[in-house]
Amino acid sequence: MILFKPEHVSLIRKGIKTETRRIWKKQRANVGSEHKAKTEMLSKEYFALLKITAVYQEHLLNITEEGAQRSGGYTRKEYLEKWNEINPKTPAYTNPLVYVVQFKCLPDLGEGRFFKIMTLDELSLFCGYFNYETNVNYGYGCDHQECDDYELDEETGKKQGMCMSFACPLANRLTEDEPDDLRYCEYEGIDPDELGHEDYMLVWRNLDENLERRQREKDLSKKKVEP
Repeated sequence: MILFKPEHVSLIRKGIKTETRRIWKKQRANVGSEHKAKTEMLSKEYFALLKITAVYQEHLLNITEEGAQRSGGYTRKEYLEKWNEINPKTPAYTNPLVYVVQFKCLPDLGEGRFFKIMTLDELSLFCGYFNYETNVNYGYGCDHQECDDYELDEETGKKQGMCMSFACPLANRLTEDEPDDLRYCEYEGIDPDELGHEDYMLVWRNLDENLERRQREKDLSKKKVEP
């Protein structure tokens, strides 16, 4: 989690602010890690998800015009003035050693939804609706009531949803035909050519906790029936 001032929310979401300077006793972010961007420490709400692209140390007054620009579209002078406003106990003239954290903002899909990309097999490993105890679809069953495809399980005589990329109610299959899908692949570093050979799924991040909770409930129910 990284805190920001409310005035920086739109700048981060628009990709104008891609860098921040922090007075940390020790490094709190690593390249490749992802952090929720918040305006309040104790709030569960976050306005963006940031992927860290670089972390290094320098003295504050070594900031360049380019660095100030990346910090929110400021000039160097404007940035140092803003620093004094936000950090009155450590004014710019003291030239503190700071951590420079560069990041990119995960694209917002509307309504505060964020995504991550995984293969269908990876999704099945933690999805609480995945059912491997069925003969339908080679053991790739889906118990979600909104699964778009199903067939009759001959052993149980009941309809069984099938875990298939085009039928998944919790994710969307990425395709080469959708311009937005290519943008998502670029963000995650996935070669678009792979879309024709592997089922990559676009999973809404705000479903993660629901899926994990469903899995825990499923595990607990199994333990209760075990002798």
